[in-house]
Amino acid sequence: GQGTATINGGPATSEDSSAIAVRGTGITIRGFTITGGLRGIIVSTGGEALIDSNVIQNANSIGDSGGQGVFVNRHSSAEILNNIIQNNARDGIQVNNHSYARMGFTSIPDVRISQPNIIQNNGVNGINVGRSSSAQIGYNTITKNAGTGIFVGDGSSAQIGGVSNTEPSGNTIQGNAGEGIVVRRASQASITGNTISNNTGG
Repeated sequence: GQGTATINGGPATSEDSSAIAVRGTGITIRGFTITGGLRGIIVSTGGEALIDSNVIQNANSIGDSGGQGVFVNRHSSAEILNNIIQNNARDGIQVNNHSYARMGFTSIPDVRISQPNIIQNNGVNGINVGRSSSAQIGYNTITKNAGTGIFVGDGSSAQIGGVSNTEPSGNTIQGNAGEGIVVRRASQASITGNTISNNTGG
């Protein structure tokens, strides 16, 4: 995208109306403004993607379907770095159905490279990890979302902060309308070194 190109998904009309759909492996999406569609980016059906240095915004929903800035679904994986993910109808990022995502950093624990995302002003949660999925979340700013900052549910797991062996690697989770973090329904999380403040739900 070179930092100048825009991909406009238009209005949400069906389950196939996401701005970008990834079902292959080894895919990089970098330097775009991605706007509209049922979802900004969906990585699905065993897909694998690096999502780096984009603005992902204004995804729409149809009833309870869609509205995610980034949706990683059905045994897929994504590395999500350096993005601004904002103003989407539902979750900023959702990881679902036995999928995995790493958000905000690269490299091994002794030499982490911080590459944080800003996840803000989304219509439900900042990040939603559900249905037996997992995520590592470090260095990000998650703010002013209409629901929970980070939600982990339905048999899922998350490492929230504490991803580096050598330096602070927590997230800033503040100003969300729900709780800062929720972990429920047979899920588990390691929550280390984050700044969690001024969330209306607690």
